[in-house]
Amino acid sequence: MKLDTKSLACTLKGDQKIFNIHIDQTNSCCKAYPEKLSDHTSIKQLIDKWNSEKVQLEQGQELHGCEMCWKHEHKGILSHRQHHGTIDHGNTINIMLSNACNQMCSYCSPQYSTTWQESIRTYGLFKKISRSTNQNLSLKKSHDIDEKFWIDEIKNYMATCEDNSIHLQLLGGEPLMQKSSLDKFLNLQNSKIRTLKIVTNLNPPDNKFLIWILNQYSNNKLFVEISLDASPDFNHIPRAGFDSKKFLDNLDLLKKYQIDFKFSPTVSALSIFDLPEFLQWNQKNNFPIPKFFRIHNPLTLDPVVVPFEFRSQILESTDPNLLPENVQKILTEPTPAVDLKLFEQYNYLEQYFARTGIDPDRITNDLFVQYWNWLKRKFT
Repeated sequence: MKLDTKSLACTLKGDQKIFNIHIDQTNSCCKAYPEKLSDHTSIKQLIDKWNSEKVQLEQGQELHGCEMCWKHEHKGILSHRQHHGTIDHGNTINIMLSNACNQMCSYCSPQYSTTWQESIRTYGLFKKISRSTNQNLSLKKSHDIDEKFWIDEIKNYMATCEDNSIHLQLLGGEPLMQKSSLDKFLNLQNSKIRTLKIVTNLNPPDNKFLIWILNQYSNNKLFVEISLDASPDFNHIPRAGFDSKKFLDNLDLLKKYQIDFKFSPTVSALSIFDLPEFLQWNQKNNFPIPKFFRIHNPLTLDPVVVPFEFRSQILESTDPNLLPENVQKILTEPTPAVDLKLFEQYNYLEQYFARTGIDPDRITNDLFVQYWNWLKRKFT
């Protein structure tokens, strides 16, 4: 069907409901500007508001809060709305209850990881990095929100929905660490849930909650999105706290229960060095080639900050038949002329490695060790 680029209608508005309860935020779609949950009195009030906005879009009004799409469309770029807002997604609810997480991923922050939170509380912010990068790492003030009230609101709303009608997505932090908050909630809503998607590092301290979910939900309802950025032997470098054995054991559980899953790797200045091995490991296990996401925050970990002379070696050692087009573009993109981001990257990684106990000189990747030694010579 030909896309009507003049229409402003969007099926995402109101159909995709996002509740980041622990940070007092809600969104009417994944690209809409967040609103404060505590500014509203009920889920019903929010849904009525979003349904009204949906009508306004259909009438051709550019709504405040949807600027991300308008900015792209005014530049002639297909927006998220035009890509995904023209089909029926059904009643979709995304929930993040907590930032509880056992990993300290290189590009994450205290807002989404208690391990990062503890590091910043103990050692303070990073030094010799940009203000914008440190803003990402800053501890946010606590929110005065009644979390139980909003969890109950979501439960009560779901209870009014038809059976087998809700697409529920659990976000984190690490949702597999949130059994005390989620198991009763999921048990009560089982009949209402059509699909249950879990976004996980598949590497929680224990797998009791994962096993509970696997036994509670049929495999035709479950889908798991796994945030794996490199092959298991290397993944502890971009994702400090990663345990390869636990991960592989949990991956075997998903296979045993015949659960559909996919990997959602992030392409960063750390993970690109394992790209050839990751793609080979992926092919060896007959997994589909994953969709790679380019890191944008913090910008200092953008892979293009790594000089082209190193990225070209990664490209040369990667099977072109396995290499997604967007990653090939990243590996061939010109290096920025200014060294400031490279200097910031060195400072950031030096402190990240020190806080997480990673010894960069003992990383089992010769090209990365060359790169790290080159950075040290350049900036020390």
